[in-house]
Amino acid sequence: MLNVNSGMIEIVGQDRTIVPASGGVAFAAPTNIHGIDFDPASGTLIVSDVGSAASATDGKIYVLPGAGNADGLTEVQANISGPASNLGNPVDIMFSGSHLYVAEKSNGVVMRFDNILDSAGGNIAADASIDFTAPESVALIPSYLGNH
Repeated sequence: MLNVNSGMIEIVGQDRTIVPASGGVAFAAPTNIHGIDFDPASGTLIVSDVGSAASATDGKIYVLPGAGNADGLTEVQANISGPASNLGNPVDIMFSGSHLYVAEKSNGVVMRFDNILDSAGGNIAADASIDFTAPESVALIPSYLGNH
């Protein structure tokens, strides 16, 4: 938590823990939350779970609505995982306001899941992808910085 006083920023520590859950039960191990992005417009938190670093098949994406007020067990709106998703070790994510971009390290691909806030989740494939050797991060460039 950040505390801003007289122009000084003080980090005072964690004030709550959000645990992705389904049916009131936390997701079973192995969980290894890695990428995180918060959409202030919708209040949605999107996180990637790389699972076991030794597995190229157990990665997940969780979409958690109402995260601004969440604390403890928090129901996911969508859980994307399974063979069609190609999620093994999704090490980084970035949300554009509608689409989610994923750096999937183990499977050597950068993926895009369209309209992620409306997704029912499940074993779904990315809407677009491009091969990239062991990507570890992803970033979006604002349109105002693009070529003119």
